[in-house]
Amino acid sequence: MKYTKWISVNKSLTYIILSITLIISVLPAISNSKTSISDSHIPDSVVLTFWGSFALILGKVFIYDPYFASTEDESEPNLSENSSSYNAMIYILDADQLAAYHNLNSEQERVQFIEHFWNNLSEKYEQTELYNEFISRVAYSDSAFALPYRAGWQTDRGRINILHGNPDEISYLNFADSPYLNSGSNTTYVDMEIWYYDIAKGSNKIPVTLQQYDTGRKFFVFCKMQGNNDFDQIFSSEVGENIDPGLYAH
Repeated sequence: MKYTKWISVNKSLTYIILSITLIISVLPAISNSKTSISDSHIPDSVVLTFWGSFALILGKVFIYDPYFASTEDESEPNLSENSSSYNAMIYILDADQLAAYHNLNSEQERVQFIEHFWNNLSEKYEQTELYNEFISRVAYSDSAFALPYRAGWQTDRGRINILHGNPDEISYLNFADSPYLNSGSNTTYVDMEIWYYDIAKGSNKIPVTLQQYDTGRKFFVFCKMQGNNDFDQIFSSEVGENIDPGLYAH
């Protein structure tokens, strides 16, 4: 399996701007010097500051920054224990696989376990792009749904995107006047997103309050609670998905 480590445009622009700012900052000191540059009497502090900072920037860009270290195709994406693609495997593995996975003693064994899982899956379905699709969905979830306190793949919308892909349609609704009973207390959902997929819905009973949004397609309902920055999943037409029991109380 191949993938490309793309260079981060935002980071490159940041370093370019930083370099320009550094040069501009030392120009006044150089121009105010009473001696010419050819006399080599530029204050040592200015010279050291300029070249030292410039060296640090180059080192950061070309040596220490993984985004710039290489743009070559690699045989496998990052599967270290700190990577989102590694941790998001909890959504893919079944109960027995998860148990076997957690019983492994080292990171190397767990990485090999994941590699073996994807190789077997690709052979079973004769598709080599399954893993790349998974990596792409995790990366998109981290980019689109990240919160200051939670990675995008850990959010409800991130999880659904990883498991089901991008929805075919999204409805955005203001739900400010629709309080629901949630865990024994009245909770007001401020905004709502409904994700529709163009396949037949599952067999979950549709609550009365959501029947007007039922189109016969598979759908997921996410709501932002008052005072919360994230959209929590409160309903799905699919069996086994997260549902707010308070929806059936109205």
